[in-house]
Amino acid sequence: MDWGANASQLVIEFDLSAVQALFITHVHIDHVGHLLYLLATGFTRPIYCSEPSAALLPLAIEDA
Repeated sequence: MDWGANASQLVIEFDLSAVQALFITHVHIDHVGHLLYLLATGFTRPIYCSEPSAALLPLAIEDA
């Protein structure tokens, strides 16, 4: 998925500068499906999750 080409058109409807970090508690597609979108809009803060969640994230995002 190449969102980089359209990143200038992506909009998050709240101020990302107020977000200090993202905590992923579990990897359900309805919870992490927009993670790439968030990153493409410029989110650069830490993202925390457990090791099992980190292992599952690539599979879930690929499915998104």
